Amino acid sequence: LGQGGMATVYLAEDLKHKRKVALKVLKPELAAVLGAERFVQEITTTAALQHPHILPLFDSGTADGFLYYVMPFIDGETLRGKLDREHQLGVEESVRIASDVASALHYAHEHGVIHRDIKPENILLHGGRPMGADFGIALALSAAAGGRMTETGLSLGTPHYMSPEQATAEKDISARSDIYSLASVLFEMLAGQPPHLGGSAQQIIMKIITETPQSVTALRKSVPQNVAASLARALEKLPADRFESAKAFAEALMNPGFATLRSTGLAQERTQILGRAPWLGWAVGVVGLAVAAWALVAGRGGSGTALPSLHLNIVLPDSAPLAFIAEGTLGVGRTALVLSPDGRTLVYAGRGPVGDRLYRRDLAESATSPISGTEGAYAPFFSPDGRWVGFFVGPDLYKVPLGGSGGTPTRLASAPEAFGAAWGPDGRILVTLREGTSLGWVPESGGEIRPIVTGFPGSITMPSLLPGGRHALVAILAAPVLNEVLGVLDLTTGHLMVLTEEGPVSADSVDRSAAIHGTQPRYLPSGHLLYSTPSGLVARAFDPGILRVAGRATQVLSGARRDLGGVQYSVSLGGTLVFAPGEDARMGAFVWVGPGGSTENLGFAPQDYGSFDLSPDGRRIVATVAPSPETWETWVYDLERNTTSRVASRGNPYLPRWWPDGQSVVFVEGGATASASQVAVRQLVEGAGQRDTLGTDWLLDDFSPDGSRGIGGLQAWGAGGRGVWIFPLNGDGAPIAIDSFPTAWGPALSPDARWIAYTSNELGKYEIYVAATDRLNARQKVSLDGGEEPVWSRDGR
Repeated sequence: LGQGGMATVYLAEDLKHKRKVALKVLKPELAAVLGAERFVQEITTTAALQHPHILPLFDSGTADGFLYYVMPFIDGETLRGKLDREHQLGVEESVRIASDVASALHYAHEHGVIHRDIKPENILLHGGRPMGADFGIALALSAAAGGRMTETGLSLGTPHYMSPEQATAEKDISARSDIYSLASVLFEMLAGQPPHLGGSAQQIIMKIITETPQSVTALRKSVPQNVAASLARALEKLPADRFESAKAFAEALMNPGFATLRSTGLAQERTQILGRAPWLGWAVGVVGLAVAAWALVAGRGGSGTALPSLHLNIVLPDSAPLAFIAEGTLGVGRTALVLSPDGRTLVYAGRGPVGDRLYRRDLAESATSPISGTEGAYAPFFSPDGRWVGFFVGPDLYKVPLGGSGGTPTRLASAPEAFGAAWGPDGRILVTLREGTSLGWVPESGGEIRPIVTGFPGSITMPSLLPGGRHALVAILAAPVLNEVLGVLDLTTGHLMVLTEEGPVSADSVDRSAAIHGTQPRYLPSGHLLYSTPSGLVARAFDPGILRVAGRATQVLSGARRDLGGVQYSVSLGGTLVFAPGEDARMGAFVWVGPGGSTENLGFAPQDYGSFDLSPDGRRIVATVAPSPETWETWVYDLERNTTSRVASRGNPYLPRWWPDGQSVVFVEGGATASASQVAVRQLVEGAGQRDTLGTDWLLDDFSPDGSRGIGGLQAWGAGGRGVWIFPLNGDGAPIAIDSFPTAWGPALSPDARWIAYTSNELGKYEIYVAATDRLNARQKVSLDGGEEPVWSRDGR
């Protein structure tokens, strides 16, 4: 197949698994120095890497003195081949390839593997998706040689893509060397040439060490400023001046505001973009960690002078740490902290010796005190005057006065599965219910919830009121947009709009590609919209009168804890920002759980996984993965071979399930808009990938053993189906309603196909019901005190 400086590559047949593989045989002069035993020992580190953008290592060993290793054969081309043919790539394609490779690098770096030889030849393109090859091979060769690589006459790293520390043969190479090499590859994709050129390897190395590369925009003006600025930082001579991680490099490439932060200075540029109002004056980190926060204040009186930033940390007591995941539906982590409108008082849900409750911390004081009567509280929010705190306990909404040490809480209303609230200046509280599928007004004195009818088939969460009280900023989740987008709800008419670059568009007709992705939006009196993205909190100019954003998004901070229900931050009207640092809790990993609660990691890369299903023979997993906020994909994970493969789809797929024969998967494909039909598709996993359509607006959860019937919801939407139905899959008859209650969901069929277990909250609380498949209206509640997501035992009991 080809040869390089270290190995010759052959096409081979894996006789055991009946598959084509790439067999890489090291050059004899290299093998003579390394020795077989040491090489095989060192290369085992690479064998543990499992990532969608890393070509896995199948095998390695020695044969008649030859050292070899085996990797999958990819029937595609290398990035080098594509560049030789096209010279330059599109900006979006280049950034996507670099971001995917950066994701692989970040994963490898977290597992202690530095690639050391990132170059176009080591990036394979399979169906347009990049896969990095030879991860850890260079390290294995170097370690096995014991410092005797010079005896082979070979060097590790290709001159055009070497980092300065590699070029000067430094002994300790860090992850930031790979970042430099990847940036060099991205530079070539955009400019048609690497950052440094020369007539010989020596000339190139000298330029890498001594010269600063020109800006990529000098060679291609269409490159966005944030991409150019990201490249400039990643190509810094000193490793400490580059991005701290490959993940941070990828985030900067995707962040339109990064260019402004790099180009003219942090405080000056933010003053120009964010206006002359004193907003986000200082920031606070909590949970007892040292957090550096940024701040910007324009001079009082409109002078436009940037004042010094304040970096403050609140150390919470060990007896009352922040409770990120409060008790809530589906274990969704709700916001656990809120700052008073005047920015002086922090209220948070803490985990104390007697369980979760609310705690109060005046920022001018050092003491933290519990608020009595708030046991089990989550998602606190303030009244406009700062005198009251609203919160939820189980399915109920409460308020408590904040004066002194607090008072007696008052129950206001039943609010099952609440997902955010906002207290209006007119004495009403806007509450989202049932995981965002309904919302309405509650009098601050208590009473029934008066619903707001939107007619929207999805979730509306995290409301915050705009000036005047007629509109609310919200986060929207609905198929086929499977990650939150920003929206505005007309509280008088119930009309829901999605924010786009061109202005607000009706939610039932907006194209998902035009939507502004984010969650937890807040409007600031300075005229800015603050919201959360995967890369952190960002701000944009916003006109509440015409409901339009303007200008570029500017990153405010990164590193705030992200939960399924939102980001742990709060901002006051005056611009004080408080946040809790932490990891992205939405990232997960597959594990086996043993009878005693022991866990065993399956070894696949951490991802933002959606729903998943285990094949009937227990050998494979099918799962949805969100590689970006805009897209979901379906992947199959082979537990025996430790390999991954993507299942082709024509839209955003979700809810994958195995067909009873274990050879095909069924999933739902979303259309271009929220009102478009959802199509249930059966796709063959291997071979030619044959597919057929099972039904329209069917959300299939399970199937009878013979494949003649499916069960699920009718009219699929972002959070589930509507009701529990039996669908004929052989074209015989119409769907049959087992339970048409709108929030009945998640059905599971018994092994003998006679019973269906499912979840419903028609009593105001999620409970488990069992219904007969051959007798309509024959059902009974089997849970005693709530329950969700039933699973049948193999014996059907």
